Amino acid sequence: MMDYNWEAVYKDGKVFKQFEGNKENRFGDINMPNLKVFKLVGTSATYSVNLENGEFDLNGVKSIPIANAGKYELVYKRRNTVNFGPTMKNLGSSTIFIAGYKAGNKIKVMHLYQSEGKYKADIKDTA
Repeated sequence: MMDYNWEAVYKDGKVFKQFEGNKENRFGDINMPNLKVFKLVGTSATYSVNLENGEFDLNGVKSIPIANAGKYELVYKRRNTVNFGPTMKNLGSSTIFIAGYKAGNKIKVMHLYQSEGKYKADIKDTA
């Protein structure tokens, strides 16, 4: 398992998790038309984007959504990087999570990344 796993919360309150027991669900199996909140859940923090109102929650800190955006469409990417030394020795790896939404021709995303051994988050937008 990774440091952060996704959870999809549907409009009816049901939750579809990346991992259910030993089974890993596919991101592509999320029912997008019924998706309300997309979360990245870790052992000590949770980050989420609400696709009904455009609000981000960065472990308890709320953000201002793009105003008058209309429909919010989920954007999610995960990038894994493995660092090798000159002799191909594995020097470690890191993962960057990008989650947010596209609203019309604007995009607003949060970046969840490792810095000095700890995860940090920020929000970027094109608004």
